[in-house]
Amino acid sequence: MFGRKKKPVERVPWYREKKYKGNMTEKEKRQLDSFRMQERHPADHDLPEEVERYIINLEMEVYDNKQQALALYVLLSTGIAGYFLVRYLLGYEEASLLNYSVVIAFIVFPWIYYKWQFNKNAEEFLPSDGFSPGNEAIRKEWELTYLFKMHESERHSQAQTPSD
Repeated sequence: MFGRKKKPVERVPWYREKKYKGNMTEKEKRQLDSFRMQERHPADHDLPEEVERYIINLEMEVYDNKQQALALYVLLSTGIAGYFLVRYLLGYEEASLLNYSVVIAFIVFPWIYYKWQFNKNAEEFLPSDGFSPGNEAIRKEWELTYLFKMHESERHSQAQTPSD
């Protein structure tokens, strides 16, 4: 509950996740598992420095856009609620306890939501367990390309063999 640390989540490859609904065979999954068990995944090529910087800049841009949208939502709701609170306090409008409660809730709850969502976005961008979403996306793309090429070569070899 409060103050308890969550158990670290075991990361599974994209093709082993429960939500994966593809038609990959177990043999293909084992082949990809063998790549992931190696000390260095075949997709982990040393990219040129410019490419790495470009990828990092794109990731930062996505992160910043998420955080800016979140901040805009919080500031907008707080501003609107603050406007009504000032109207009630200065006597321009008569307010009941319910009105005050709703206005205070619209000032306080968005900041609680902001704190929670800010931490969630930060963990997604730079996870504490060292897992890199960018590297995982590169690996996934490499694995999909590998499977495609494997299927193409099988299809090509079957087309060339004469059938009886």
